[in-house]
Amino acid sequence: MSSKTKEKTILADGAPRPIPTACEELGDICKSHLYNLINNKKVRSIQIGRRSFIPHSEIKRIQEQGV
Repeated sequence: MSSKTKEKTILADGAPRPIPTACEELGDICKSHLYNLINNKKVRSIQIGRRSFIPHSEIKRIQEQGV
């Protein structure tokens, strides 16, 4: 496999989503927009180490109700 080929990671339904995956699931919004929503307390995030994740329940809430 080429080093430039991106592999899709399959996540369990309830697993927190990394920011890039969350952006895709929220309709391909850009990361900076998602970070703005997090900073304005409109989207809940969690930190694991130095990385930010969006809980799956939060993604479902946004998809159903909007921000």
